[in-house]
Order: sequence, then structure tokens, then C-alpha cells
Amino acid sequence: MELFARFVIRHRFPFIIAILILTGFLTYAMKDLGFKTVLESTLPPRHPYVQINAQFQKMFGGANTMVVAVESKKGDIFNRKFLEKFKFLTDEIKYYPDAVTSQVVSISQSKVKNIRGVEGGMDIRAFFEKGVPQTKQEIAVLRENIFSNESVRGILVSATGNAALIIANFNDNIDYQKLFRFLQKTKSQVEDDDIKVYMSGRPTLLGWIYDNNFRAFVIFAVSVLAELLLIGVCLKRFHPLFTPLPVVLALLNALWGLGVMGLAKFNLDPLGMVIPFVIGARIVSHVVQITTRYGEHYRELADTKEASVAVIRSMFIPSATSIITDAAGLFVLCIVPIPLLRTLGWIAGLWLLSAVVGVSILCPILFSYLPAPLKGEHKHEKDALGRLMERLGKWLTEGSRRGSARRSMGWVLGIYIIIFASSFLLAQRAEIGDAHPGSSLLWPNSVYNRDDERINRLFPGTNQMYVILDGKEQGALKDPEVLRSVEAFERDIAGSDGFGGSESLAAIVKKLNREFHEGDPKWSILPAFAEKTLLPVDV
Repeated sequence: MELFARFVIRHRFPFIIAILILTGFLTYAMKDLGFKTVLESTLPPRHPYVQINAQFQKMFGGANTMVVAVESKKGDIFNRKFLEKFKFLTDEIKYYPDAVTSQVVSISQSKVKNIRGVEGGMDIRAFFEKGVPQTKQEIAVLRENIFSNESVRGILVSATGNAALIIANFNDNIDYQKLFRFLQKTKSQVEDDDIKVYMSGRPTLLGWIYDNNFRAFVIFAVSVLAELLLIGVCLKRFHPLFTPLPVVLALLNALWGLGVMGLAKFNLDPLGMVIPFVIGARIVSHVVQITTRYGEHYRELADTKEASVAVIRSMFIPSATSIITDAAGLFVLCIVPIPLLRTLGWIAGLWLLSAVVGVSILCPILFSYLPAPLKGEHKHEKDALGRLMERLGKWLTEGSRRGSARRSMGWVLGIYIIIFASSFLLAQRAEIGDAHPGSSLLWPNSVYNRDDERINRLFPGTNQMYVILDGKEQGALKDPEVLRSVEAFERDIAGSDGFGGSESLAAIVKKLNREFHEGDPKWSILPAFAEKTLLPVDV
């Protein structure tokens, strides 16, 4: 190690040049680094449920769905002011450039029909056939049509009639920040003392995540300042060169890590930003340890080059071993079948491994160029924390006056066993999964989660489960046995905890069959023969 240490310091200038070239190259490579949230990357792609979901999303859409509830805080929705604002909001969303206009659903849309059985056939009309109802009579007819239609009552209009729902789909890979700003602006135009708007769904969630990116950078800046303060406390003084050095080297390694991500065309997901913070903290820790040891060697040798050689000789193997061990722990994430964690494992592991060069080698090289860190100080006095740790070390290794070291270690082992047992018992109370309304990616009291909770109180729920029937033959869904199975499944699942409501093809067929027979309730049954089964596409 002596030869290696002297080789590094002897050839320190070529090392610096090589590191500068590498830094420049990797900084340029950052241009190919993606920075977006991909919620699908948090799911295991090979799981059967995930594969089925991906398969049928291509067929039915719905991957980028937003749900908007508009609530009347005073009375119900059946007044001209509410209905006009509701239609305005629906149209604004519908005609947004990235909205799929054919997949925007609300009672104000012409595609949402009121079907009534009449003599000789069925009367099919839009709820807003002539635009927003203006007169009291027109509003009364709208109220009657909605509450007499089980496909709308409780689904697109709340059971109490105080809220209405908008369901909208958007194209993939859109500018979610732009959409979020548009939605917030439109929301402010609709809301007043009487009307409140609640938004949930993937586009809204991503909008809130991107909206919080600036706060993440503010937290990062504050963290850097806090680290500088703590480093000054640890080094017992503020030195204009040595105090910022750990943070500078952490940022340098961050450039390398982000550059490698750019070379690999990886995406830096804001949801995984905690990993870079952890890596940066570990690198700062290593630099502080090496800096402290360098100060000790300099006090003994009074020569920057010799102290740099000594710090490589004494710290390179422990430092590199510690870094490699940390990186190995991060590489374990690579075996997790979730793309986000797997990517973080590779990137974070390689990022931390680069600290072997960026810390264990570069740090002593920089010491050899910098002025003496503790010039004029020859006596090293321990502070209160140092004296406490020294006493604790002696107690563990030499024992106290009243007992041996073995007894001291027994006390420590006993305390650890108690802590482990207590932690194991408390871990049984941990909540697994999404234990709160909305998304676990945001705080439980966030605006998004509060909106989601309110929507779930007004309507069947935003946490939907889809059961897809895939027939092998044309017209398989008209088979009475199939429809009866759907109806039976719907009855069974209605008794489950957390059940909010359901929609099914069987219920639609029963309604169409009833209305086809002039609205006679006795015909609200499933047809006995496939030939007499009427599906929505037939209408």
C-alpha cells in the first residue's frame, strides 16, 4: 500500500487531468438523462395481473384517466348556475389538446343517453339535448330522468343529487405540468362559495408530483447548507477550503452518477430522488472521515504530501471496502422484479462505486495541493462528544472498575436483544399497502388525497377493479349463462368489505330489455335466449 500511495501522489497531476476529462464527458452525457415519473415502473412487469392490465389497456384505454367531482355545497345540482358551470368545466376538459374527446363522459355530453321505453320502441335522448336546461320545468325533467336511470344515478350523479362526475381520458406521454396548471386555472374559474371541485386519477397525481419538484430542489439546497454546518461542527472549525470539500466531492460524484444514467438512457424518476440523497450523505461521511484522519497525520508529519501519502496508506482499504460494501447492498435491489427499484439498484450501486476514485483517491490528491489545514495548531483536544465516545470505548474493551469487559459486552448484547424483540413486536402493527385514501406517494393530508377521499364519499369509488370477459366466439357475451355468471359474481362481490358499487354488462342488458318492453319493470330480467339479448352496441 505504501508503493500505491506514493505512486498516486507522485502522479497526482495526471490523475487530476483524467478526472477532469471524465467529469466533462459525463456532464455532457447528462443531456440524454430522462426526468419523469412512470407509475408503471413501480409494478412488476411479469406478474400476470400486470400483463393482463397492459394487454387490455391497449384495447379499452383508461390508462390515463382522470375523475372530477363537482359538488354543490348548498342544496343539489339542479339549478342553472351549477349546470352551466358543470358544462363549462366538462367542455374545457374535453377540448384540451391532449384529451381523448370520445372518452370524456358526463351527463352534459351527448354520448350519455337517457333510454326510456315507449309504445312501439325506445326513446333515446341526451340529458342535455338542447344544451343546459334553463327553465324550472326543464330542470325538473332533468332531475326526473337522472333519478329514474340507474345507469346514471349514483354513478355520474351522486345518490343524494348534490354532486356530478366527469370522467376523462388523456393521451399518453403528455406534458403533465402544463395539464396540471390548466386544470388548476379552470378549477379556480368554477369554484365559489357554493361549488367545489375535486380531482383524482393518474394525470392529476402526476401533476401534483411534478408540481412538488421545485420543493424537492429547495429541500436539496437546504440539506446542502445543513451539511456544511454539520461538517463545520464535526471539524470543530469552519475552513474555507476543507469544510465545503465533502459537499463538493459529493456533487462531483453526483455528476458522474447522473452522467452514467445519461449514457445508459435511463430515466431519473422523481419518486426515487431519496436514493441520490442517501448516496450523497454516505459520500460526505467518507470524506469527513478521511479529512479528519488527514488532519491527524498532518499534525504528526507537518508536510502536506507526506500526510496525503499517509492517509492513502491508512484509509484507502477501509474506505474502499466500506464503499464497496455499501454498493453491494444497493446492488441487491437489482433482483427485485420492479423496474424502478431495479434501475435504482444499478445506478445507485455504480454511483457509489465511483466514490472509490472520487473519494478514496481524489480526496488525498486534493489535500496535497491545499494549504496546511491546521497550521499553528499542534495540540489536539477532544471535545465533549470525543471524550464520551472514548469512555464508552474503554468501557466496552476494558470494562469498568466494578466489572470486566465481558460483563459490559453482556449489557450491550442484552440491550440489543430487547431492542430487537421490541422492534419485531411493533413491526406486526405496520400497515402494508395503501392504508389511506388516494396515493401513498403523497402525504395523507395532501390536496390530492383529500380530494380522492371526498370523491369516494360521493361516488362508488376511484379505486376500481375491472373484470374482463374475453369470449372465444363472436357473440359470446350474449350467452344467457355468461350473463347470469356475471350477475352472480356481482352479487357475491357486493358483500365484500369496502365495496362501493358496481357496473356490469348484465345490469345494462336488463335495463335495455325492460325499456324495450315500454319500461315494464317485470321485464328487468336477463333474456332466456341469446337471440333476444340486446347489447349497447345493438342500440
